[in-house]
Amino acid sequence: MESLNGNIKTNADLLGQLEAENRLLREENQQLRAEKAAEQGKLKQQQIIEQKYEESKARFQTIFYQSKLGNKIIGPDLKILQINPTLLLILGYSEQEMVGTKITDYAHPDFVHHWHELQKSLWTKQIPSFQIETCLIKKDGSTLWCQVTSITFRDQDTTLGYTIVEDINQRKNLELALQQVYD
Repeated sequence: MESLNGNIKTNADLLGQLEAENRLLREENQQLRAEKAAEQGKLKQQQIIEQKYEESKARFQTIFYQSKLGNKIIGPDLKILQINPTLLLILGYSEQEMVGTKITDYAHPDFVHHWHELQKSLWTKQIPSFQIETCLIKKDGSTLWCQVTSITFRDQDTTLGYTIVEDINQRKNLELALQQVYD
């Protein structure tokens, strides 16, 4: 009888241990499921962020490349990092000729100081936007009067300039003609 009581007690102990282990396994399973759900939530959130980034990038590229105004992105050293087809067409250069050069390479000698003013205002004084009327030299040697509007923006760890170049040649030529009439 003692042996039977010992077996019952041993079986009861084993049953208690199994129930305790089962409870711990259920709790661990619930914790793992919660962690998995949290990871899936983070993954979903990351996918949403990536989708918004891709949409934003597509919007920027459309605006930049399809604009009827000349657009370029410049670094703090005035080096051209990116340029749109409209500005290439206006100036008569290829992308390979312009990207990596400084915008001052295309400035009329009498107006190079405008670009240094732009550089100083945007990067030294950290004024968020700057506008000038200046003159550029086209590939064929002719001049282009233009209104330049630049803003700064952060890209990774660098502040870059987004510049819009608007051809105002016709207006400037009329102003100069009027000035000659009245002088």
